[in-house]
Amino acid sequence: MLIRFHKNNVLWVVGYFDNENKYSVIPNNWLIQCGNIYFCKWPKNGNISKMKSSFEEPENDWPTFPVKIITQSFNTFEEAAIKEKEIFILATPSESDNTEQVNKQKKKKKEHRKTYY
Repeated sequence: MLIRFHKNNVLWVVGYFDNENKYSVIPNNWLIQCGNIYFCKWPKNGNISKMKSSFEEPENDWPTFPVKIITQSFNTFEEAAIKEKEIFILATPSESDNTEQVNKQKKKKKEHRKTYY
């Protein structure tokens, strides 16, 4: 069953686009639900941030992309945008994490290079 969300219930969610590895605030009128799978209509060009915040109605020619809904609904774009930033910060490895990972990789490479006679 295909469910299309409408403008009479103005809400925003934070979604994750797996193919792009990106999070975004999404107006719920851009979402299409098919069972427990969600798709998002996305504008081809223009001021996308303004389009999202003003709850612009999606055009028929906008491409559709699979999306994972990460959060509950928010009543304002601003609330959703704050949550998106929090999620992004928590999901982004810190500099120290990156340094530790690189050091571990270098150590593994050195261990593999050992030659035993």
